[in-house]
Amino acid sequence: MICINRDRERLVESHLEIVRYEVAAMCKRGDVGYLVRALGREEANAVGNLALCEAGQTFDFERGVQFKTYAASSIRKAVLTAAHELHNPDRTLDHEPTDIRADSVLDRDFLQRQLPDLSARENAVLQLRELQGLPWETVALRMGHRRQVVEKWHSSAIEKLRLRAVDNS
Repeated sequence: MICINRDRERLVESHLEIVRYEVAAMCKRGDVGYLVRALGREEANAVGNLALCEAGQTFDFERGVQFKTYAASSIRKAVLTAAHELHNPDRTLDHEPTDIRADSVLDRDFLQRQLPDLSARENAVLQLRELQGLPWETVALRMGHRRQVVEKWHSSAIEKLRLRAVDNS
């Protein structure tokens, strides 16, 4: 473990169970549980263990707070941050344009040929998201709707195109 001294290392080692407890509790929560479950327990535990070690390094014994409380807060924050980054990867400033996913039966040429056959909103969302590679928030803003609505249109359009691609093969 990467800790400053032996006392802090023992403190961290004696609180390893907190990580599993906090991750399990977060998975059960209705408001953020889906994010943590999407991250995966193994990954969430790894992030939590790193946060616990960092908490052991930065904990101030003289503040009158129990280490368990301080560590649990650090673990929750780190796991939620990792889950949000996984769930919202395009919330970065240096967003690279996305292409149709490699596992998809669609490709850019097929997409461009099929766009005229889609509804205006499906056409717009696919052009903005898939061809121009814009982040979801930008697509939603340009289309004047909430992100969830635009994502639903996108999923629907992709599913239509996948069915067409299968029918054409």
